Amino acid sequence: MRMYGVTIDDIYHLEGAIQAIKALNKRVTARVVIDNVDDILGTYLEPVKRLATVCDVMVQIQDSYGEADMTDEQFQNKAALLFDHFKCASIFEVGNEVNGDWCSKSIAERVDWAYRRSPKPTALTLFYQPGMIDWYRAHPFKTDYVFLSCYFDNLDAYRNMKLYPCAPEIMEINPKAKIGIGEYGFENMPRAKELHKRLVISGVETAEVLAEEWVGGGFYWDFQRDMVPTKKPLFKTLKDSWK
Repeated sequence: MRMYGVTIDDIYHLEGAIQAIKALNKRVTARVVIDNVDDILGTYLEPVKRLATVCDVMVQIQDSYGEADMTDEQFQNKAALLFDHFKCASIFEVGNEVNGDWCSKSIAERVDWAYRRSPKPTALTLFYQPGMIDWYRAHPFKTDYVFLSCYFDNLDAYRNMKLYPCAPEIMEINPKAKIGIGEYGFENMPRAKELHKRLVISGVETAEVLAEEWVGGGFYWDFQRDMVPTKKPLFKTLKDSWK
């Protein structure tokens, strides 16, 4: 089944995002980035419950940036807290961009800890770069979803993403996995014009990979900034891509 994903990284301005999600006219999966704030439950629990009334929710235990700053105990405590209280989640992303060289040396052990304890289906996100399949072969977590995080510094790189070869290689390692794009955006293209963004969004969101396991996903990182409120042109780009 096709997955229609967006990323929620600003829980403090959620109402506009909820209205935008409802206006997309699809069963959306919202990936919620849980920052390391002092009071995670007080900050996130009720807003995420509210979000779960209009869409499916994938809770990200920890974004890759900041993961290396945590101790193993802090990571485990955070994961346990989310598992115990965020029962409205449909999926837990137990590892994000796990093959990035900025992650901690114990990232694989942390993913393993969370993967084995998650009460809900799990997702693992690989950073799209040379060697990512080698990393996954060395750490073959049998998560329900395996996603690719795609960030490039030029349009040609987006156009030339070789998604199809990845799917059979991932399936060889994890035959049960559903595969898709776990996030993408323009962090490495700060001067990208709106036309360029439209081209990339349309291309990524309509990517067809001839594999039964391909679910799409997307999870555009700047959904709240670029597509909320719905009068912003890129909202229409996303909605038209999902028709």
